[in-house]
Amino acid sequence: MHRLPLLLLITCCCFVPFASSALAKPRDKTLVASSVYRFGGKGSNATGWVVKRADPQDATKAEYWLVTATHVLTAMHGEKATLTLRKFDKEKDLWMRAPLELKIRDGEKKLWTEADDLDVAVMRLPSDIDPAIDAIPFDWLAPASDWEKLPIEAGQLVRCVGFPHASQFNPSKAGYPMVRLGCIASVTREKEPMFLVDFNTFEGDSGGLVYLETADGAIKVIGLTRAQHFLDERYKLVYGEGMVRQRLGLSIVVPTEEIRKLIDTPTVNEAPTQQDAKVEETIKAAALEK
Repeated sequence: MHRLPLLLLITCCCFVPFASSALAKPRDKTLVASSVYRFGGKGSNATGWVVKRADPQDATKAEYWLVTATHVLTAMHGEKATLTLRKFDKEKDLWMRAPLELKIRDGEKKLWTEADDLDVAVMRLPSDIDPAIDAIPFDWLAPASDWEKLPIEAGQLVRCVGFPHASQFNPSKAGYPMVRLGCIASVTREKEPMFLVDFNTFEGDSGGLVYLETADGAIKVIGLTRAQHFLDERYKLVYGEGMVRQRLGLSIVVPTEEIRKLIDTPTVNEAPTQQDAKVEETIKAAALEK
């Protein structure tokens, strides 16, 4: 009879380490997901996410950066694209979509900055953007030095956030992205510019982010979804031939070190909003009349 309390005490003690294990801070994972937005225009609809950091010229101010894949932008026709942000409607007590129209080109001139051959691009968002916008802190982007400290290795579980087929399957009117679980499939010890994650990537996922949770509960964004791997198999029949494309379930990911470098580029200009664009058009029209 006296053994039962002792057994219960041992059982409780055994569970203490699990209860005290570090977890991400409340809502950190929610912040990551809510910082990812649908981004598209004529000819292309995919994923973009927003990064926030202190303005290097004025630490009291913040600057916001749109991050996506270069091919998402180059596939868009025309000068404008839409970033579907969110705002809270107090009357309806709901988060709603709040589309922001951005100017991505000035004629033939592109207004984004990209990494050569890596399919990563950034644009500085307007300084008057809603300060309540959800954005990922710049410090959460893993630099190259973190690759020796973090468990960035084959088999490590990670989460990928994006808009497969650019559709909002979530019934929420705010249009939140999908978060999926996978693992790092292949990482070499050489300084490779890309790595693979074991999860299916679909059209619309391009530009999405990949993150992991560290042992101490911190969130680290480690990459951007660039593309997927396919296996093309040709077949030949009596009356014809063709090709079948198979998904390998492997996503090609670019490390966030490249994103950090682009954001630190001092020559990046701020992306004009619809209002800014109209002002520019008025000025140009007035100049032509003269």
